[in-house]
Amino acid sequence: MNFSYFIAGRIAIKSDRPFSKLIVRIAIAGVMLSLAVMILSIAIIKGFKTEIQDKVRGYLGDVQITRYDLNNSFEHSPFILDSETQKKLKENPDIEYFYPFATKPAILSANDEIEGINFKGVDKNYNWDY
Repeated sequence: MNFSYFIAGRIAIKSDRPFSKLIVRIAIAGVMLSLAVMILSIAIIKGFKTEIQDKVRGYLGDVQITRYDLNNSFEHSPFILDSETQKKLKENPDIEYFYPFATKPAILSANDEIEGINFKGVDKNYNWDY
């Protein structure tokens, strides 16, 4: 027999003192409530994490193909995507969709505050579900 189960049984079940039974029941209810709150908070956090990952994936994509150069900024040099390559990408079952994009860094200034932003330009085939 488990020692802790033996002690709990003696205090909660077989005890003639009603005050001890009340304290044990309050403690059990407190543990149950705290576990329920922890499980609920973990579920909410995981849900938010998934939503944020989906938003980032929708904005940035899983893979970005850019021209290989020594440019180390947010503004990449453009390149031509020929129709044969586009056809191969569309036929690939592992690719849901693809689209060309352009980025342009900028600086916003308002009320003595300066913030750097990155504009992203997309074409008409962009998936706006995100």
